[in-house]
Amino acid sequence: MDENEQVQHPSHRLTMTLTPDGRRFFQCTVCNLSIELPKGQNYYAIAQQFDAQPCVAGEEAKSASA
Repeated sequence: MDENEQVQHPSHRLTMTLTPDGRRFFQCTVCNLSIELPKGQNYYAIAQQFDAQPCVAGEEAKSASA
């Protein structure tokens, strides 16, 4: 693979989840990866953490349908 090529991973489909005790999470509805959103933090910066990890369940579904 050329060093300038970028691998395209399936995108996460994010939803915000609120627990009964008031904690908030971004969660992918496809692979269930979740990251807690601490109060007072920049939600956009936290959501970008998903870009560093491919949506694994999305990859498996894609290869199963091929």
